[in-house]
Amino acid sequence: MDAALLSNVAGALILPPEGPASEVAGACAEVMSGLFCEVVVVGEGAPEIDVPDHIEVRSDAGSAMATLRVALETVAADRVLVVPASLLSSSVELLAGLAAWPEQSAVLVTSRGEDASRELAAIYRREEALAALDPDPAADLDALLTRLAGERVSLSALGLGDLIAEAC
Repeated sequence: MDAALLSNVAGALILPPEGPASEVAGACAEVMSGLFCEVVVVGEGAPEIDVPDHIEVRSDAGSAMATLRVALETVAADRVLVVPASLLSSSVELLAGLAAWPEQSAVLVTSRGEDASRELAAIYRREEALAALDPDPAADLDALLTRLAGERVSLSALGLGDLIAEAC
């Protein structure tokens, strides 16, 4: 993989309130640090995670959108790839494929489950996403994607159709 591909991309690992074990989340953050110029871990249990010093750790800010804001404000890279820690099976191929997708304000990767689409990861242009974030804590991802004219893409569109079964 071309190192220049990810030189302007930061990785953000978002921990849900019922977060994974700290060692697992720490290992995931360490894998991300091998791919991205910066990595931040944001979530309720983030301060307890043992990660190398070069990985930023921030406490949860409350709502999903507030947590996203903390992640975007913490890093300096032009683009930020956001992965929920609930998807610890994220493959390097998924992260790299999303980072290589043609740049847009926002791109969200989803898989189609039996009853609903599942969000796997997203990449945002940091400044545009920060400007578009609604201060309303009840705002949701759909509203943000609409304001950013973001695109939803499938694993198949990224050339990763073989990961669909794993993601559902």
